Amino acid sequence: MSTYENLHGRRVNVVSSNPSNPKDGEVWYNSTLGLLKGYVLSPGAFTSGGNHPQNIRGGGSAGIQTAAWYVGGLQYPSDTKNKTDEYNGSSWTNVNNLPANFFAGNSCGTLTAGLIFGSNAGYGVEEQVYEYDGTNWTAGGSLPDIGPAYGGAGGGGTQTAAVACGGVGDPPPGVANVVEYNGTSWSANPNSLPTGNYNQAGDGTSTALWLAGGYLSTTATLHFDGTSFTSSGSLNTARPSGVNSGYGIQTSAICAGGEGSGTSTESELYNGSTWSTGPSMSQGRKYGAGSTKSAGSTTGFICGGATPPNPNTNATEEFEQAVETRTLTTS
Repeated sequence: MSTYENLHGRRVNVVSSNPSNPKDGEVWYNSTLGLLKGYVLSPGAFTSGGNHPQNIRGGGSAGIQTAAWYVGGLQYPSDTKNKTDEYNGSSWTNVNNLPANFFAGNSCGTLTAGLIFGSNAGYGVEEQVYEYDGTNWTAGGSLPDIGPAYGGAGGGGTQTAAVACGGVGDPPPGVANVVEYNGTSWSANPNSLPTGNYNQAGDGTSTALWLAGGYLSTTATLHFDGTSFTSSGSLNTARPSGVNSGYGIQTSAICAGGEGSGTSTESELYNGSTWSTGPSMSQGRKYGAGSTKSAGSTTGFICGGATPPNPNTNATEEFEQAVETRTLTTS
């Protein structure tokens, strides 16, 4: 068995009391308590944020917890599918709407450089792509016309470097196509998904993307490096309805809700290789939209979602992890 010294090139410091100003990731042995300690991220917690103006599910969202947008989805009571609202960390404000309907597609980017693609065919044009500049939506380069296949595609990236993976297919169940966006046009990647899939959670960059769950591979996790896919640790709970409800980078991410034919309050946290139990939301949901646990950030949120027997929820729940001193164990 490897020791800490073998793995990290130094021994664990032995101290009689916890350091007053530990560094992120620092590990020590407290001889007074007889415990191994570390300054690490807590599992985190969800707290209530500002409610969305509509009860909503299946839209897209991008940005950070204090500067984000939510677009499209099935909204009640207005029954619109093209509204855009921006979030400032406490409240939502309606802004210029999308010039088309959007539902169950993918979204990525920032408040001032956003991207959506792959709307469900019953609610929008699947090949159509839109870019957001913080004020207006404009048409981007259309997805390749391979038939109604992109609805529910997994993916992520930025407005100028994005990836779309899979989709519902026509006829279902699922396609394995992978296409990449350079800010102007899409091109096919020769390496497809290991199996057709859609409604996957996922996020990251075009060269460090993760995907998890989905309708046809409900627990599988994949990494994409810009060229090909590799398998990683599986989700602990099947999440076939996770599109847009997972966010973060390839080494630090979260999936929340999105469970089966019902809903779930549960979340799972990802460290780049394994998923562990995360905090629970107060509102069980699927088809919520999340944004973003980005590099160096421990914050994000989930908004809206389907909440049977009620149609949808307007609840926003904010997620935050704190760096704190914790006892380290082998479990």
